[in-house]
Amino acid sequence: PGAQGGGGSRFFRRFRNFSAWPAGCEKLAGVHWSEALQGLDQLIERYRNSPLMHESVPDELKPAIYARGARVAFPPPTQHIRPPRVRRSAAKQRKRS
Repeated sequence: PGAQGGGGSRFFRRFRNFSAWPAGCEKLAGVHWSEALQGLDQLIERYRNSPLMHESVPDELKPAIYARGARVAFPPPTQHIRPPRVRRSAAKQRKRS
């Protein structure tokens, strides 16, 4: 069920301040409600043509859709996807390392 069926509330309770990561990470997960976009259709429309979906972006960083616990294909873009822009500060940090 989605947020309307109580799935969102259960997700919030389970993942707010979650820290039981399998890799021993000590960070806490943060969870918040979106004020601007609600529902799968709106989120798909927001991201399907986003630079985040460009082929140069690693798959693990792209938005994903899950059904019954399994990742499913993201709907294809409806227009040409431009590559993401690199911020100057990020580019400078990469050159230093």
